[in-house]
Parts: sequence; structure tokens; C-alpha cells
Amino acid sequence: MGTEVPCDVVSDNRSGVGGGISDVYGEDLATLDQLVTPWVSSVARNLIVEMKLCYSGYSLMRDPRYNKGLAFTDKERDAHYLTGLLPPVVLSQEVQERKLMHNLRQYTVPLQRYMALMDLQERNERLFYKLLIDNVEELLPVVYTPTVGEACQKYGSIFRKPQGLYISLKEKGKILEVLKNWPQRGIQCLPITIDVGTNNEKLLNDEFYIGLKQRRATGQEYAEFLHEFMCAFEDFANHNAFDLLSKYSTSHLVFNDDIQGTASVVLAGLIAAQKVLGKSLADHTFLFLGAGEAGTGIAELIALKISKETGAPIDETRKKIWLVDSKGLIVSSRKESLQHFKQPWAHEHEPVKNLIGAVNAIKPTVLIGTSGVGQTFTQEVVEAMATNNETPLILALSNPTSQAECTAEQAYTWTKGRAIFGSGSPFDPVEIGIEPATSKRSGEVCRELHLRLRNPHSFKILFKEGGCGTFVPLFLNLISSVRQYNRQMQQAAEAAEAAPRVDPLQAAQSPVDEMMRHAYVDPNDPTKIYLQQPAGESQLRRRAYHSSVGEH
Repeated sequence: MGTEVPCDVVSDNRSGVGGGISDVYGEDLATLDQLVTPWVSSVARNLIVEMKLCYSGYSLMRDPRYNKGLAFTDKERDAHYLTGLLPPVVLSQEVQERKLMHNLRQYTVPLQRYMALMDLQERNERLFYKLLIDNVEELLPVVYTPTVGEACQKYGSIFRKPQGLYISLKEKGKILEVLKNWPQRGIQCLPITIDVGTNNEKLLNDEFYIGLKQRRATGQEYAEFLHEFMCAFEDFANHNAFDLLSKYSTSHLVFNDDIQGTASVVLAGLIAAQKVLGKSLADHTFLFLGAGEAGTGIAELIALKISKETGAPIDETRKKIWLVDSKGLIVSSRKESLQHFKQPWAHEHEPVKNLIGAVNAIKPTVLIGTSGVGQTFTQEVVEAMATNNETPLILALSNPTSQAECTAEQAYTWTKGRAIFGSGSPFDPVEIGIEPATSKRSGEVCRELHLRLRNPHSFKILFKEGGCGTFVPLFLNLISSVRQYNRQMQQAAEAAEAAPRVDPLQAAQSPVDEMMRHAYVDPNDPTKIYLQQPAGESQLRRRAYHSSVGEH
């Protein structure tokens, strides 16, 4: 281990084939302006012989960025000294993928699937991402919501291998030295955990908690610490997030997921919903339960969008948006005691202590939950929304699923299927029975998703996975298409009543076109469309055709 190795040995033989080692990390090419990991510069010479013997083989299999597992070909195994270090069979990524998916499906607990996937990422990144890309619908709820919420809550218990950098208050004053410990250069993405303590008593007393076990830093200490390190910016507590975003947005490329990311997704869902309702955002009154960074971030983006669409000042468009926090409706009489980011939402109104009182007083058309508290959209609240609106928009956005303000099934059941529902996490498929509204006359356009039926009867709507959990454009477009179809059928019925026969002498481009020019809707039963040909045609072409919408 103490043998000195000449410098020229370090720079020779980088091919990785035939005995040499590849300069995978670029240490051999490091210059004074490049940050070099301290252990590399101090120990590399003593380890270079061992590296030449092992990195191309044994260590290569333990580097998740380059490891291919059993997918290494015989040629690659010979070239990188892997022969004998793997079973003799060569399995493609596709075969390994099928095996892994089979194994994952044996787990009944989602957190177990999450842990298995994290283990895969730690040993074979290429296969991990291929697995996600090819099975995104099945695996996204495992690596993201709702399972990732539980994984965060139990992070200390399931921790196996560190990922990214961890910088805590203990490193205050030497953050640059900590950054130099990261072995790679040319970084595209580096996850960084900023730890300034916690006020969560449960975590402070948890023997498995792996964070900084002290009260959360505030004030000047916090500001100085964040100022020292502003290379990463993501989820911070709401009492600091807005200040940090404002302070560093002009000098750093910063982004806050709670404030900006969530807001953009929710706004996209609301815009898609307007296609169903035939309204604009300016036609709505919004009520939020939760006035933290997520709630106020969404509210601000909605106000900006309405301002852009209508030309109204932002101060005016904010008045269409109301927020409820732990103390009740945010109103002007509370303004002096409010945090600064809540103050723009303090409107003129008498105090209201709870959500149901706010729903009855404000009569919102859109109810949005960002409270982080489960089951706060009670049956009374949801039924009040349905009483005030033909089609209420209800968004239960809090994660994980157990903390959602209400479930998809509750929203649909308590509104008798009239709600448009969105959530921050997917729910299981929901099957509900809905009685269609009684038509005043045959052919009247029924409301949401009620296809024109010959005889009114109850039927079921099955919301597939995803449709009831998030705003899926395909689902919303389906509703829009059905409504458009119903409108077209209504127009056809009205036209048939006014002129039940079409002029048979109109020009036709083809036999099919000619047949369709003689189509008419039965004025007594708009579910029937007749295709009748003029006298003298063949028996086949004189045959009457009908199509029942209920059958198609």
C-alpha cells in the first residue's frame, strides 16, 4: 500500500481494455481550477495499483452508473475483468426487467416495492430507469405519490445508502469544504438535503431519526446558513420559502416546488375543467383550505391567470379567491397578525371560524384543499358545495393519500356524481350508481355523462385508475366530447322536427353520401336515425336503417 507509483503510470493506459483502466471520473486530468476530492489527491498514488487491478472488474459492478448486471456480454466481461465475477448466463435488460416486475408484484405492501426499487437504483441505474419508463403507470405511484409520502415519514427506518449531499448546521462556515467532498464534476443534477433541525417532538425522540436532533434554526442563524449555500433551492418551510425565492430569484436559478410546481399543475387542471363546464376561470369563486406556501402559491397563479385573461388588475382578481387557515377565514380584520404572504388574501368580510361556515358564506364554485390534514372535506362541506353548484370542482391535494381532504369516492357519492374531482395522489377505481335526471321531453340534453337513452334508467360510471385521482386530460376530454355529442344530437332532433325530410335531389359524391343525404331523425324518438331512399331503388337500398344511441 505504501509503494510509490510514478506519475506517468497514472496517465497511461486509459482504454479499459487489455489491462489498462479507464479514467472514468477524470481524476487523471484534474487541474488546479478543478475541485479534486481530498481523498483522491492524498491516497490515489497509494491505491493506483489496486485500482488498476480491480476497478475494471469488481468495483465496476458496484458502480450503479455503469453496472449492467447479467447484461454484460461475454466480450465485455473479458475486457473489464468480469469473467468469473458473474454467473455464466447473459441476460438482456428486457429479460431482467420481466424478472424484476414479477418480483415486485409479489409484494403486497407499497413501501416494500419502494424499497426494492431503491435497492435496484443503488446497484443498476440503467435498469432502474428502464423499468420506470416501460412501466410508468404501474410504478409511478410507488416512487412518487402516494408511497413516497410514507417513505419520507419513515426515512430513518428504511435508510440504507446515502444519496446526494447532506449539509446541516454543523457544517456552517465550511460548506465549500463539504462540496469538495463530492467526487464528480460536470454535475447535471445533485440532490442536497439542507438540515437546520426540527420542531417535531416525535422525530426528536425517535432513536431511528437520522437528521439533526435539535430545534429548528430561525432568524439570523438560518439566513446566514442559507446565504452561505445557495446552490440548491427546493422545499423549505413556508415562513422562509417566499423570502428566499424573492431574494435569490434574480441571482440564482431557483425553483420552489410547493410554491411554483404545485401551482402550475393545479392551474392546468382547472383550465382543463373549464372545457367541461363551458366557463372561464374568471367565472369562478375559489375557496382554499390551507394558507401555506402551496395554497397561496396556487392562489397567486390563479389570480395572475385571470388578470392576464381579463385585463383586470391583480389586486382585483385576488378578490375572487378566499383562504381558510387554522384560525378560520382570512379577512381584513386579521391582517395585522397575518404572515406577509397571507396578507394579499385578507378581504373585507366578517370573521368566519370554520370551513363549513366559509362555504356557506362565500358559496365558492371551486374548493381546494392544501391543508395537509385528512378528512377535512366532510360530508357536510361537500354536500354544501353540491347544493350551491350544479357541478362543483373539488380538489383534495394534500399528500400522502391518508392526508387527503376527502377521497374520490366520497366526493362522487356526496355530490351524486356531479363533482369534478382532482387530488394530489391517485385513488383506487370508484364505481358508483347514478340516476339520470328526468327529461322534460324525449331528446333533451341530459347533464354530465348522461348519454341519451330511450328509457331513463340507472347506470354506472366506472372511473378508471388515474381518472379519479388526478386531472387527466383524456378523461376531461371524454366528458367534453359526450356533451358535444349530446348537443349535436339535440340540434339534429330540432332540425328533424322542422324539416323531417331532406331534398332527395341534392347532389351526392358517392353512394354513401347519397344515402346519408336521405337520413333523418325520428321526431318522436330522437334516438333513431332513418336512412330512407327514394322510390324505385332496390329493395336493399330501400331498406330503412336506424341507429340507437343507447346501443353505441
